Amino acid sequence: MKKNIILTLFAVILTALCVCGAAGAQEPDYPLYPGVSELFSYEDIVAAADVIMAEFSTWDGCRLYRLQYAGDARSLNELANVNADSEEPYDECMLFMSAFRSPKEESMAWAANEDYCWSWTVVRNKDGEWTLRNWGWAEPFLNSDHFSVYDLEGGSENIRADLTQMEGVKQLNISYTDDDFSEENLDYINSLERGEFDECAVYEVWFMSPKEAYGAWEADTLYVWTWYLGRSDKGYWKTVTYGIG
Repeated sequence: MKKNIILTLFAVILTALCVCGAAGAQEPDYPLYPGVSELFSYEDIVAAADVIMAEFSTWDGCRLYRLQYAGDARSLNELANVNADSEEPYDECMLFMSAFRSPKEESMAWAANEDYCWSWTVVRNKDGEWTLRNWGWAEPFLNSDHFSVYDLEGGSENIRADLTQMEGVKQLNISYTDDDFSEENLDYINSLERGEFDECAVYEVWFMSPKEAYGAWEADTLYVWTWYLGRSDKGYWKTVTYGIG
């Protein structure tokens, strides 16, 4: 009997610990995609995202689809851009991408019931608090030490051509990922045996599916897919594969 009581008490304590642990690890109540970072912890990313959401929550009638940390490469690039325009440089910067739908009624700021893809810049100094620096239309990221802007824009054109073949799909943003990730995937695209490629470029593509569901599409849904392009001997880019990133 005594043994059963002890086991029961142990089970209760263990359950309580699990509940407390789960509560401490609660995810945000908005659609945050933290991605992977070597510069920032998950807690850092959530803290920065909360600053963004404090602003977004004041936009009456707007519905957030997704808020995503844009990655270390893009954030470091944004830090250089911010500090170039700042009297006193910041130590750290995070860039986020978002997609949202505007209110159903037209207003001064919004077209009615439209989908937007915006970026958000959050900065801080060491041991300081995150501050929302700016936000606005998300410009395509076309920064590379390996490829020229002309090369990267050529890759984007290739993807736009793919999207036009997908009836009813609405493009929101096409951005290059980064040089390291693209180089790491060269062996992968060659392993698919769809050609022999000397170079690989990987893009992140945000788009809305058709207004009505058909085939593999859910109706009027945000998709964020990865496009893998390859080319040989400085020729034209070719789409090798794409899908959920």
